[in-house]
Amino acid sequence: MNEEPLIKVLIVDDDEDIVMVLKDFFEGLEQNNKLSIVTSSVADDAKEKLREVQPDVLITDILIPGADGYQLAEIAKQVNANCYVTIISGKSNNENNPIINNYLKKPFEFEKFESLVNEMINYVINCRSVTIVKEAH
Repeated sequence: MNEEPLIKVLIVDDDEDIVMVLKDFFEGLEQNNKLSIVTSSVADDAKEKLREVQPDVLITDILIPGADGYQLAEIAKQVNANCYVTIISGKSNNENNPIINNYLKKPFEFEKFESLVNEMINYVINCRSVTIVKEAH
């Protein structure tokens, strides 16, 4: 029986407290054995991890020293076209950017974040299912 591949999540924020809270949240999920969580708080390191890990999910702040969340989102989509990208920011953002799947304004309620995490996981699973069907034909 083939084991389902891990869902790779990259969390990027220059506020290391936020990174740790989000990482702890993911690790506390029931399906955490299906997740691989990688974190970064510096742009150059985040860019390297994007290319190395090729995450299924990117959660990033807009403002990271040395880059911005949009630049990281572009790299994420280059290495994994199906990467689910969520921008988190203290500023509200109504921008309609086609490479961003979701925006989350800080501070956020964990109920809203939990709902978003479920959406991310379902998105990744659905993308993988579509890819498997395409490969079978």
